[in-house]
Amino acid sequence: MRASEALTITGQDADGNPSAVFSDTFGSGAAGRVTVSTPTVTMDEGSIQARAVKGASGDAGSILVTAGSVTIVQAPRVTLLDGATISAESTGLGNAGNITLTLGDGFLSTHGSIVTRATLADGGNIQIKAPNFLRLRDSAITAEVGGGATTVGGNISIDPPFVLLQNSQMVANAFAGQGGNIRIQAQQVFLADPTSQVSASSALGINGQVAIQAPVTNISGTVAPLPQTFARAGELLRDRCGERVRGGTVSRFVLGGRDGVPLEPGTLLPSPPVRAEQLAPVRLTDM
Repeated sequence: MRASEALTITGQDADGNPSAVFSDTFGSGAAGRVTVSTPTVTMDEGSIQARAVKGASGDAGSILVTAGSVTIVQAPRVTLLDGATISAESTGLGNAGNITLTLGDGFLSTHGSIVTRATLADGGNIQIKAPNFLRLRDSAITAEVGGGATTVGGNISIDPPFVLLQNSQMVANAFAGQGGNIRIQAQQVFLADPTSQVSASSALGINGQVAIQAPVTNISGTVAPLPQTFARAGELLRDRCGERVRGGTVSRFVLGGRDGVPLEPGTLLPSPPVRAEQLAPVRLTDM
């Protein structure tokens, strides 16, 4: 799918199903690849999916998005809003597909999600490449598996300079198998509030690894809290005047009254006359 200006996925069909761009497999063959190329992708209650539905033995397809603003999407920026979802899932014996986003600017999600999930097989990987930022607000990036001991969770790889998590989750979990790995390489800042979570665990199997590389992961020591009371301007002014007096530098400001009124309405008021005494000439004599 190629759109020269923008792609918007929103609304529902007559049966109440959210709008979607998807590729499904119901048998032994793999699901097709979903490719989207456009400057801007916006999803509002919509989704992009590549699924292996229940009973299928083929692998779920992959999603590639190239956009300027959502490779799932290669774009300048991708924005997910109000329940929008990008997913690659498998409910059969095939592995979940991968999701890759290569962006020209950043990724922003508010109440959105990116999901790879496998019920019986291995999970899919999620990779997000953005040169500027990734920000999650009440959102999730999830790579999960729910199968047996031999299953492996998908990996999550994030590399924007600024990564911000607000009440959000990045999880690569497994049930009986091995959890996936999470790698976050933020060249500038990685910040997560107390309600956010980064986890690569397995309930019954082997936990995955979480690696976060960032020069700044906590700004509590560099930001001073604001005072709870207002400063008293009178005390500040008195101290400044006192310092000038002690230093021997004192200035005065005098406001004098004006002499008369303007000659015409709206014209300038002439300055008062200046009087000066003319001194008698002084005779110069030879020394």
